[in-house]
Formats: sequence, structure tokens, C-alpha cells
Amino acid sequence: MFACHPRLLGIVENILQRDADADTRVLPFGAGNLKVEKVLACDVSFDTMADVDEKTRNDRRYQRHGDYSIQGMMGTVAKDFSAVDILIHSIRL
Repeated sequence: MFACHPRLLGIVENILQRDADADTRVLPFGAGNLKVEKVLACDVSFDTMADVDEKTRNDRRYQRHGDYSIQGMMGTVAKDFSAVDILIHSIRL
């Protein structure tokens, strides 16, 4: 499972599916290929949807994602998956 900024979600999904990028999903040591079950929208600027400013709430690129806050992403993870084996947190600001 990946979480990425709402405005980049479509780009990330395309990279994970395109044949042209297949070689970038090959895992080392003959471990197969990276398979992502789900890509979630998450804007780490917002702990909860109550923190989202009006401009962002009204942005059509955000509206289609539902709850894209950290709390919303974690709620989706808890609902859809029984456990998280590995968590890698990487944010570039």
C-alpha cells in the first residue's frame, strides 16, 4: 500500500501500472516485482479534515479523494488491512 499527495495519486497509479515502467518495479535478489494493493491519498499538512482550509476543500483535485487527512488515511488502513508489516515514512518538503 502506498500513500501519496492527493494531486499526485493518478501519476503514482499510472507508474505502478504502465508497462513502460515495469523495470522499475523489479525487486532485488530475484524477489519478484513490487505489487501495490492500494494507493491512498494523504496530505500530511492536515491531521484531520477539520484542519483543511476552505481553498483546499473546494479544490476539485482534492474533493474526489474523500478524507485525505492523516487520520483519514489511517482509518482506511485500519478498515482495509488487519495489520501493517512495514511502515516507511518519507516526506520531502
